[in-house]
Formats: sequence, structure tokens, C-alpha cells
Amino acid sequence: MDDRDLDWCKHCGARIRWVSTVRGSPMPIDPEPHPRGNLRVTGAIARIVHTDEALYITHFATCGEKSMAEQVPSIGRVVHVKYIDGTLFPNNAAVAKADITAHFGGDMVNLRVTVDGPPEKDMWATSIHQDGKQPSGHTGLVWFWPPRV
Repeated sequence: MDDRDLDWCKHCGARIRWVSTVRGSPMPIDPEPHPRGNLRVTGAIARIVHTDEALYITHFATCGEKSMAEQVPSIGRVVHVKYIDGTLFPNNAAVAKADITAHFGGDMVNLRVTVDGPPEKDMWATSIHQDGKQPSGHTGLVWFWPPRV
């Protein structure tokens, strides 16, 4: 591998090297071996191995990506929802998973809210604001990004 194989991560701006998995899928890796690395790169193919030698790590594991504040809602993204007043969902949960079904610019979205457990039923929520960005006096649901784990 040489510097001609290097690229820039479009999310965090770090240097990356593109390789392929054994199944042929492209995968970015950090260009230098990493203490938590588990990828042996031979040519342009990366294989997971378990050894004490210095190995590479997929850039997905080290990418700083965008902060939560910089994320942009788009159709298909998963978010969490809650009631501003603390009302619980039908399954007695304070937070539920939702899929964005429409985005109107800014922070306003339509959502399909999935309530787990009985009664299993999707709820449709329209014109929902992001938590902390709702207009004064707003009641009802707000959405927020799931925590990173």
C-alpha cells in the first residue's frame, strides 16, 4: 500500500485507505495499524484475524462523524420520540422508536412511531419538532436523535 491509496473521510476529514472485504464490498480503514485492529490487509483485501500482530481497523470504528447537532433529518432515519409532558406510550414506555416518513426542512418531520409490546400498533405523528426547537407553548410529541453507543 502506498499514499496513492489514501483518501479523505467525508464525515470527519481523517485520512483513510479503501480496501475490499473478502466478499468484495468496499471498506474504509485507518491508514496505520491500530491497537484495537483486527484486520490483516493483503493487497487490497482485508480479513478479520485474531492475533497479536499490529493490525488495521475499519474507519467505521474510529470515525468522529458528525456531532448530534450537525445531523440532518431525512426520510428513513430512525429517531426517538417522547411526550413533552411526560405522558407514557401505551406500553408504559417514556420513549419510543420512530422512522422519519417526511421532512419539511429545518427540524419538522412526520413520523411512524413504533410502540413495542401490547398493544403493538404503529402511530402516525405529523408536523413534529425536534426536542429543544419546538415553538413556545408546544405540547405533544418531540423527536430527538438516539444516543450514540
